[in-house]
Amino acid sequence: MDYQITCWILTRERLNYAKESIQSVLNSVESCLHKSKITVCISDNSKTPGVSEILCRYFPTVQLIYRGGELRQFEHFKIVANQTTTSHVVIFHDDDIMLPNYFTLVFELLEKNSDSSAFATNSLFIDEYGEKISRNMSVFSANRNSLPDLITISSAKDLVKRYLNQDHGGFPAFSTYCYSTLAVRKAVPDERTAGLYSDTTFLCDLIKYGSLSWSPVAGAHIRMHQASESGVSSVRDYKLFLSWIRKNPKLDVSSIDYNIYRLLRLRYFLKSRNRTRGKYWYRCITALLTLSIYSVTLRRKIFNRLIIS
Repeated sequence: MDYQITCWILTRERLNYAKESIQSVLNSVESCLHKSKITVCISDNSKTPGVSEILCRYFPTVQLIYRGGELRQFEHFKIVANQTTTSHVVIFHDDDIMLPNYFTLVFELLEKNSDSSAFATNSLFIDEYGEKISRNMSVFSANRNSLPDLITISSAKDLVKRYLNQDHGGFPAFSTYCYSTLAVRKAVPDERTAGLYSDTTFLCDLIKYGSLSWSPVAGAHIRMHQASESGVSSVRDYKLFLSWIRKNPKLDVSSIDYNIYRLLRLRYFLKSRNRTRGKYWYRCITALLTLSIYSVTLRRKIFNRLIIS
């Protein structure tokens, strides 16, 4: 099959990050043997046209569309997916960095599992300055039954398990996905489902139209900073996600996985608000210590003082 990919880079008010992100995408295209099959477009959702004007100056050959700054995150996603005319689409974030091997990895995944609805690569963490985080590691790992160069997720149940508990191997960053255009138009994310965690519910819906194929090889650097999704998500978001899980009994989520996720998110929000004292904090930590009996990853976090520090 003659695969063609449109790579949309979604930008919004972050010029310094965006310049580096766009250049990294162009470098990855140039490094790919199939570069003639890749089209790069910038979709700017900044509130003023200033960012678009500067991007036009630095990247005059790249198509740029100004959206007006009124779109919410998933609305922006839907619009570029619907405007795509190629067989596949990448929707990349303006604060992340694509590695030179990304498109090469994606085309390898396409050749190995062309019926998949989406393809993703592993990634590494960097901080807001672009420095590798000291605890830098792959976002996800293969399990024993996976080929070393391909991980296939065929059910929403298997995907959700990976999101809830790192014992099951973890998951790729949302920014690294390349979607079948036909599939992504059928399963668009809806923020009403699980707030900022609706990317996960969207992927669970997407699996209905084909499995997810992941490369354990890193194809991107994911930037961790205060304005990132994890930094701005709220208690309401993760509670909506947990509510969605409870409403879907077919996911067959174990109480251990459910409570590990619930308590880790609660611990994160309590700590981010400097509420590291009081009954809620101590109940949360006590419950996590109890659950660590059942979770290797959780024990490792405790031993590394990520929970009780």
